[in-house]
Amino acid sequence: MKTETPQTIHLKDYQPSNYLVDFIHLDFDIYSDKTIVKNHMKLSRNPNSKGDSSIDFHGQDLKLVSFKIDGNDFSNYDINENKLIFTGPSDHFEIEIVTEIHPETNTSLMGLYKSGSIYCTQCEAEGFRKMTYYYDRPDVLTKFKTKITADKEFKFLLSNGNLIDSGDLGERHFALWEDPHPKPCYLFALVAGDLDLAKDTYTTTSGRVVSLEIYVDKGNLDQVGHAMESLKQSMKWDEDRFNLEYDLDIYMIVAVDSFNMGAMENKGLNIFNSKYVLGNNVTATDEDYYGIQAVIGHEYFHNWTGNRVTCRDWFQLTLKEGLTVFRDREFSSDLNSRHVKRIDDTVMLRAAQFPEDNGPFSHPIKPKSYIKMDNFYTSTVYEKGAEVIGMIFSIIGKEKFKEGMAKYFDLYDGQAVTTEDFVHSMESVSDHDFSHFKKWYDVSGTPQIHLNYWNQDNDWTIEISQSFLDTTKDDILEIPLRFKFLNSIENLTLDAKDSYIRDDILFFKDRSLKLKLNSINKPLLSLNRGFSAPVALHLGLNEEEMFELATLEDDSFNKWDAGQNLYKKAILDHALEGKAFNKKLISVIESVLNDEKLDDHFKGVFLSLPLKLELYELTKEYEFIKIENSFEDLLKFVSSHLEDDFKSIYQNLFNENKNIWNAKYQGLRVYKNSLLKFLAHNPVNEDLVSDQYFKSENMTDRLSALGLMNKYFKNSRDRANQDFNEFCKKYTQLFPKFFQGRLYRTDDVHKELEKIFNDEGFDKNIPNHIYGSLASFLRMHQPRIYDVNSKTLSFLVDKIIEIDSYNPQVASRMTKMFVDLKKLPKSVAEFTRVEIGRILESKTVSKDVEEMVTKLLKK
Repeated sequence: MKTETPQTIHLKDYQPSNYLVDFIHLDFDIYSDKTIVKNHMKLSRNPNSKGDSSIDFHGQDLKLVSFKIDGNDFSNYDINENKLIFTGPSDHFEIEIVTEIHPETNTSLMGLYKSGSIYCTQCEAEGFRKMTYYYDRPDVLTKFKTKITADKEFKFLLSNGNLIDSGDLGERHFALWEDPHPKPCYLFALVAGDLDLAKDTYTTTSGRVVSLEIYVDKGNLDQVGHAMESLKQSMKWDEDRFNLEYDLDIYMIVAVDSFNMGAMENKGLNIFNSKYVLGNNVTATDEDYYGIQAVIGHEYFHNWTGNRVTCRDWFQLTLKEGLTVFRDREFSSDLNSRHVKRIDDTVMLRAAQFPEDNGPFSHPIKPKSYIKMDNFYTSTVYEKGAEVIGMIFSIIGKEKFKEGMAKYFDLYDGQAVTTEDFVHSMESVSDHDFSHFKKWYDVSGTPQIHLNYWNQDNDWTIEISQSFLDTTKDDILEIPLRFKFLNSIENLTLDAKDSYIRDDILFFKDRSLKLKLNSINKPLLSLNRGFSAPVALHLGLNEEEMFELATLEDDSFNKWDAGQNLYKKAILDHALEGKAFNKKLISVIESVLNDEKLDDHFKGVFLSLPLKLELYELTKEYEFIKIENSFEDLLKFVSSHLEDDFKSIYQNLFNENKNIWNAKYQGLRVYKNSLLKFLAHNPVNEDLVSDQYFKSENMTDRLSALGLMNKYFKNSRDRANQDFNEFCKKYTQLFPKFFQGRLYRTDDVHKELEKIFNDEGFDKNIPNHIYGSLASFLRMHQPRIYDVNSKTLSFLVDKIIEIDSYNPQVASRMTKMFVDLKKLPKSVAEFTRVEIGRILESKTVSKDVEEMVTKLLKK
C-alpha cells in the first residue's frame, strides 16, 4: 500500500499567483519518438498578489532540456513534487523553457497524446502540465501563439485561434496559430494528423462569415452532416436567446476515438469523443442524434460561459459547467420536446446524482476540497449545478435571466470569476435577494420534502417540511416549488416565518410551513410541477389517492412522475412484502394509451419503469435480487393484461415508422420500443423481437431488439450478435453499443464480459470500450457483483487495477460505480470491503483512484 498521504487542496487556501503571464509562445516539434516543446513567455508581477517573488510552475512527466531567463541559462531552481520552483528576478522578465515529452507512449489521454495516428491534447483540468512547465491553474489568462512542426504525413496542424502562417520545410511543414483572446491553459489545444475535412460557413447576426470545419478519421465524412447542422443550430440559438455571437474567424471540431470525456471546449478548436460527432441514418440511434446535437451545443455555448468568462479556481467548476448544462438543456428543449427533455434529465438525476448526493461521494456543487480535480467532473457539479441555475431562472423569469446574463458578460468578460459573481449579476437585474438561496452552492445532499395532512370539519392543514437523509445536517434551503391544487379549494392561507407565495411558486424558506384551506374533499396538491427544484417528494398519499393524482394531473412532468410513483410502490411492495399488484395500475396505463391529447413520446416514457439504479436506493438496506425479480414480475403483470392492446399499437407504430430523425419519429420509436419491452416477456413474441432486429433499417430499433434478444431469447441471440459484430467491423464506433447489448443477458454474464475483453474489436485504450463493457456491467448487474459466492467482484477489481495502471481517470470513474457499502448486508459489506480494498494495495494505485476508494471504504 502507498504510505504517503496525497495532498488535499482547500478552497479556503486560494491565493492568486505571484506573477501574471503577459504572453506565451509555444513551439511543438513533433517526431515519431519524442516531441520537443519550447515555451517562451513574459511574466509580470501580479498587483493582486500579496505573496513574495516565488514561482511554482506545474509539470508532470517532463524532461527539462533547458531553462533560460532573459536569454541566459538559469540553474537556480528546484524540481519537487511535479513543480518547477524558483524566484522571479524582477517585476518583468522573459523565460524560455524547453521540455521533451513522449505523446506516443502517453496512455493517460491527458496532455499531448496519440489517438490512433492522430496527435491531440486534453488539458482540462490538469493536462497542460504534461507538456511544459507553467501555471496550470484557471485564473492565469494570457494570449497564446502556437507553432507546430511535423512530418507532412500529418496533413493538418491545428491549434487555437486563427491561422496566421504556414510553410514547407522539405519533408516537414509548420503552421502558426494565434488566439487573440486571453485564456487559461486548460483551453489550449493542438491536433496533428491526416484527416478528412467537412467544411461549411455560418453568417452571424452582424454579418460576419465564420468558417466551420469538422475533422474526422478517413472514411467518416458521410457521418458528420448532423454534427455540422447541430453546430449551426447552436450558433443561431445563442444569438437568438442571449445575443451572443461567435468571436473568431474559424470554428473547428476534431473527432477522436481515444478521449476520456465527451468533448472539450478548447477555444476555437473543440476536440470531441467521436461518439458525439459521428452519426447518420445507418449508424446513429435517436439517442445518438440527440446526444450529438446536445454536446455540440454544450461545447459551443462554452465559448461564452467558460471561455470568455472562466473560473477563478477549480472549486468554481459549476460556474461554467452547471450554467452551460442549463444552456444546452434549454437548447435541446427548444429544438425538441421540452416536457420529455425535463423527464429525461430527471431520470438521470435520480439514478446518478441523487445516490451520489446521499452516498460516500457526496459533495456540494461547489466543493470545499479535493485531492485530484479530475474526480469532481461529477453529476453533482454538472447536473445538480444546472438545476440550481434552473431555479434561478424560475425565480426571476426568462427575460430577467437574459438581462442577468448580459450583465454577467458586461461585468466579467475576459476574467476568471466565482459563483458569487454570477449570482451577483442575477441579483443586480432583479428584485430578488439571493443571500439565502446561495446555500445551494455549499450544501450537499438531496432535500427531502414531506407532506402531512390534517382535517377538521373540512378545514384542511397541509404541513410541508424540509430535511436531509443525513440527520446531522440542519441547513434550511430556499426552494422554489411550483404548485397547483387539482380539485376545488377555498380560502388558501400560508402560515410561515419566511416562506411566501408569488404567482404559482411557493418560495419555501423555513424548516416547515402550513398551508390552510377549505375543501369538501382531501385537497390534491400538485407540487414541484415541472420538477422546479431537485428534491425528493414524500407526498403523504395512500394508494387510492396516488391513483387519483395520476388520473387528474395536468402537468406533463407531474403526470409522468405520478406514474413513476405508482410503479415504485408496486415494485417495492411486491418485493419486500409480497403484495399482489393492483389492477388499478392497468386502468391508469390504459387511460394514458387512450388519451389523444398525449403524444407518442410522452406515452413511451410514461410506460417506462423506473431505472433499477433508482429503485435500489429506495430501501434502507439493498435488496438487489428481490427488486430485480419484482421488476420483471411487474413487466409480466402489465403485459399479461394488455398484450393484445400492446401488440396492436406496436404493429401500427411498426408500419408507420420511418428511418428519419425528427420529433415525430423519435417519439414513435420511444413508444414502440417501450411496448416491445413488455411484449418480450412472452416467449411467443420471440419472432416479433427478432423481426425488429433483422428487418429494421433504424439503429434505435435494431439495438433495442438486440438487447431484448440477449436478455430473453437464447435461441436467436447468437445469430443477431454475429450479424451486429460484422456491422461493427465496418463502423467501429458501434462496438461499445454491441458490448452493452450483449451484457443484457443474465445467464453467464460474467463469462460474457470476459469474452468481450478478449474480442478482436475490443481496444482497452479507447475509453468508450471500457464504458460500453465494464461500466455497463457495473450499472446493470448488482445482484451478481455483490454475491459472496461469486468471483465477479474480484474480477472487476482486477480490471480496475489494470486500467488504473495506464488511465487513472477512467479507472476512477469505474470505482465510483460501486454502491454505498454502508447499505449492504453486513456479511456482504465485509466481503466487498476486502475485495475493493485490494485496489489500495496496488503498487501503482493512482491519486485519482486512491481518493475515490478511500471515500468508498470509509465507515
